Amino acid sequence: MSFPFLEIMCEPGSCKTTLIQCLWKLFGWDYEGFDPSKSTAAGRMRTFTQVSNLPIVLIESDRETKTGNSAHVKSFDWDELKDAYNGRNVRTTGVRTGGNETYDPPFRASIVISQNNPVQASQAIMERICHMTFTTHGHTPASFESAKKLETYEMEQLSGFLLACLRQESQVLETFKKETDKTIAWLLQQDGIHKPRIAKNHAQLLVAVVAMSRLMRMSDGQLDAVRSCIVAMAQERQRSISADHPLVQEFWESFDYLDSIPLDTVKGPLHVPRLNHSRDNQLIAVNLNEFIEMASLHRQQVPPLAELKKVLRTSKARRFVDSSRVINSAIKTRNAGDDQGKAVRCWVFELGG
Repeated sequence: MSFPFLEIMCEPGSCKTTLIQCLWKLFGWDYEGFDPSKSTAAGRMRTFTQVSNLPIVLIESDRETKTGNSAHVKSFDWDELKDAYNGRNVRTTGVRTGGNETYDPPFRASIVISQNNPVQASQAIMERICHMTFTTHGHTPASFESAKKLETYEMEQLSGFLLACLRQESQVLETFKKETDKTIAWLLQQDGIHKPRIAKNHAQLLVAVVAMSRLMRMSDGQLDAVRSCIVAMAQERQRSISADHPLVQEFWESFDYLDSIPLDTVKGPLHVPRLNHSRDNQLIAVNLNEFIEMASLHRQQVPPLAELKKVLRTSKARRFVDSSRVINSAIKTRNAGDDQGKAVRCWVFELGG
């Protein structure tokens, strides 16, 4: 059994904290969440195993640090959450018994991610996420007063919601059992949705809303609006995983600029490749150290090489082929005038994705 991660991405000032704290009051908790980037791996494991059937809320986990003039480097690896999606243990630790016993408790909670920037992670993690965006667009004095009123509710007035949910447990689970497969098939029929995992995650979210609609006293109009919103969320998630990682997009923008710089601006522009060593018009072969050197020379900001190597393997617009292919360089042949060329170890990509 799997269950999706919910990501709430908000602009500053869009009342994200108010929303999260109000939702926690429904469970009888005066809490917002914890920042995994401030915790050790052991500390995160303990937090993930503290509760069952309640959300683990990760807040501001997009915090980043700069290294000189290089791009941002994250201190929290989203792939740590991969096994939590299926309820498996997120980390295994040894037990001090003198033997080979280990402690690997299953994950019994759910994951909510609340931050100001969208998650940037591997495709496997991105497919596990149902993403919601809140902005300040449409905020009015009336909505501001509504937000203030939410803050005035005491926990005692709201915490009965958890008990009301538990009383509906059998009906909710029966609805999940009957409706999930049908809803997955329906979502896969919608335009722009073709990944089964994306359809499954958003189907579970939609079925949960349907199952809880009586308890929340939702009208048919409200339910239709939620259904349309979840379809749009699934379509957006499909588009996001079909696009390249932002660092990959930046790399190709810089590569195209640097590779097309005129070779000789004194005698006249000579537009020949500066970085592409490939003799095949359908391939791009680039030595990353040469790329970094030329980018620095022309004041192009690039991420650390280790980070770049990690994300370039996911390149889609120009499909990744190999990371260590020896190329008979067209560039060095041109520069040296040697028909035999020079061997260069390159990262190779295929044009046309």
